[in-house]
Amino acid sequence: MSERPFMQLYVSDFIGDTLHLSAELVGAYLLLLMAMWNADGELPNDEAKLARIARVSLKKWRAMTADLMPFFTVSDGKITHGRLQKELRKSERQSQSRASAGAMGGAAKALKYNKPHVANALAMPKHLPEPYRKEGNVLSDPTATITVDRWKDEALFKACERLRGKAAPATVQKWSFPASIVDQARRDAAH
Repeated sequence: MSERPFMQLYVSDFIGDTLHLSAELVGAYLLLLMAMWNADGELPNDEAKLARIARVSLKKWRAMTADLMPFFTVSDGKITHGRLQKELRKSERQSQSRASAGAMGGAAKALKYNKPHVANALAMPKHLPEPYRKEGNVLSDPTATITVDRWKDEALFKACERLRGKAAPATVQKWSFPASIVDQARRDAAH
């Protein structure tokens, strides 16, 4: 779920855990953590991909692994991080709690401003409208977005970045682009 807008970082804990690392190792470690955050808490245990995420050569990555890999758990071809997993679960719980509270607040507001029998859905609506669409099957809502996974469809991801005029950070696996940009990129690829 790359839609998480921020990753909480406990600075004192991070500094305390990484005092023995060089600046280059700290940077690589932080880049791995951020990529893992955007990839739902796990990364593939693939040297080439991890080196690319850490922004170092494969040779340099192999020299770094002795210092960096003790921070991670490796199993089933994936690497994870205990603290990051805990923070992801905490973030999910908070998000679900806020969504639930928002839904309850919206329901209360509907009851306050609507006739009680309509708000309680005693009468069935006569028509459920289709979402408004532009040509090309894109929602006309300017806030509509589509999440594109860099690792699953790199060509579409790059095309969306080009049309958007701004590149996503290299550590980001998934990015939400405006639906109109994704639709245009797909149309361009079809031609």
